Amino acid sequence: FREINQRHGELVGDILLREVAILLKNKIRDIDQAARLAGEEFGLILPETERMGAFLVAERIRKEVERHFLRRDIDGRPISMTMTLGLAKYPEDAAVADRLVQRAEEAMHQAKARGGNSVGVYYRERRNFIRFDVASRPVQIRVTPAGEQEADPSGAAPEPRNISKSGLLFESERPYAIGEELVIICQDGRDAARVTLRARVVRIEELEGQAGRYEVGAAFLLEWEHQEAQVTEFLRRGGLAAAG
Repeated sequence: FREINQRHGELVGDILLREVAILLKNKIRDIDQAARLAGEEFGLILPETERMGAFLVAERIRKEVERHFLRRDIDGRPISMTMTLGLAKYPEDAAVADRLVQRAEEAMHQAKARGGNSVGVYYRERRNFIRFDVASRPVQIRVTPAGEQEADPSGAAPEPRNISKSGLLFESERPYAIGEELVIICQDGRDAARVTLRARVVRIEELEGQAGRYEVGAAFLLEWEHQEAQVTEFLRRGGLAAAG
């Protein structure tokens, strides 16, 4: 946004920020609250909203801002402005307001680091363990949404990228929903080590330059009986635990 102020002046910048504020207000409910935090940063409070619902709201806002400013110009000069959002949930991610804002900012900065114009979702569990790269190892996965009988046979098989005791990052042609529960079977082709796990989708992004292909982050539901021990044993047998 600093570039817009430098190119068009702070008066124009203030006008554009007011337009963003109007877009935000038009995309939220009466019980929600929107406020300008500082500079070009805004904050939203969405009461009684689950993580998946908040993600959908944030994604609608992101798309509306992008669409609005694709058509916007100043004195015939186009305005190219997008929005990057970070999402954190009370009280799972933080029970204190300042810390909750900090968590959302962390998610936002991670989204910016990946190129911006996206929604970053903070999820505490995925930060608790070292992740091990499995992209170059003979690890295969089969992913089935909970409630379905078997994995979707159409399209290419999902490809695992990294794994930890808390979750799995993989690429897929299927656009899973944030919050969707999955059954994931991981198998190491070298010694037939195999583990079946339940997980929940906490992040999904379309891969840059690969339309219709997504990077999916899934957090294991470790409250499931014996699941953490199973993950640990799978990592140990695959020689992954020693890599950390």
